[in-house]
Amino acid sequence: MIKKAIYLFALVAILTACKNSDNINIYETWYEQDGIEYEYHLEYPDGINYATAERYAAFDIADDKLSIVALMDSLIDADIHIGAWCSLYYSAMKETLPPDSILQRLQRQQNHKPSNTYVYWAIGNTYTNLDEPQKAIEYFHKGLDIASDCSYLWHSLGMVTLQQGDTVSAINCLTKALELAQEHNIESRAELIQQMLDSIESKDQLRVTEPISETANTTPRRRWKKFFSGLRT
Repeated sequence: MIKKAIYLFALVAILTACKNSDNINIYETWYEQDGIEYEYHLEYPDGINYATAERYAAFDIADDKLSIVALMDSLIDADIHIGAWCSLYYSAMKETLPPDSILQRLQRQQNHKPSNTYVYWAIGNTYTNLDEPQKAIEYFHKGLDIASDCSYLWHSLGMVTLQQGDTVSAINCLTKALELAQEHNIESRAELIQQMLDSIESKDQLRVTEPISETANTTPRRRWKKFFSGLRT
């Protein structure tokens, strides 16, 4: 523990000597580990100062997730919006804290910034891990009420409804998630969702009653695509 603290203090001193990038809100430095030199780049949101980004970088390079959580807690306590760092905060919490502690922090963050859809997704995901699917579905829907074009919310909603055995609703959500991922050029997510849709169909899990407005020759995928065409933003 003492060794780790000494290392962190030394690392902070080294990083303090580095100058900020010419780009606004970009922190850049380098460090050496096991004889290999690495470049380090960090984008930090408005409202976060350079010194805070420097502290985060030190903890991140040292792989000190608990210190990252404590740093984020202090920012939220100071009523500072952590913006895009929400994902870094959630990732660090998942590696260090039990789900109930994660949930408390996320709900506090939700109260602090109720329009952040990522927080609703993270709360829903945490409820999924706590085996509370109905709560998870509730928070995924809350996020979609704010921004209906979030593919990751539709994706997660589809997965939890699939686990509940509601295959028709799941295929609806996953198809919407696929369309949005393709629209926003998120290729990795689109590929993952397409694989899931193919898996559902290949296992013959899909049972769909033909909508009255469609012909008998329309495929299930085309039917649901038409169903969601009115939801595009």
